[in-house]
Amino acid sequence: METATRGVEASVSHLLKGSGLLFWMYRIKLPILRSQVLGHIRRTNSSIAKQNLALIELGNALKLDGEGLVDPDLRIRDLLESIKVRALEFRQGVMTRKGSNLAKDKKSGHILSGMDRSIALTTETFELANSLQWQIAEHDADVAPRHEGFLASSADELANMLDRL
Repeated sequence: METATRGVEASVSHLLKGSGLLFWMYRIKLPILRSQVLGHIRRTNSSIAKQNLALIELGNALKLDGEGLVDPDLRIRDLLESIKVRALEFRQGVMTRKGSNLAKDKKSGHILSGMDRSIALTTETFELANSLQWQIAEHDADVAPRHEGFLASSADELANMLDRL
């Protein structure tokens, strides 16, 4: 048995001498890189989840039953729109990277599932921001002051009103 082991070592040793760099890359460096990437993905997902909770808390804290406008200058709407755009951009970037050669590497399963979680979290971010944006807009539309002569309940009335402007 020992002789067979030495024979295998001898036959493989010339391969390792010529391809020491490949051995270093595939056996040592890649597992380290995978664990670093996985750690980064997990930290990012945790941050996105915390931001989603902040959006939920913001929605719960808003007083949408009052008479005053919540967003008279549309700053909140613009901020929520920015959040939606960044969430979609981030989601698209993750989907593009996920479609790369990572999907072919069987040892990247944890990374791929982390990327799936990132996609789900950013989709949730978009949905939360969009829902909050609509809630505020509907509330503000209901309580906004109405000016005489600028009310329209049909397409014809709307066309007449726009013609006067």
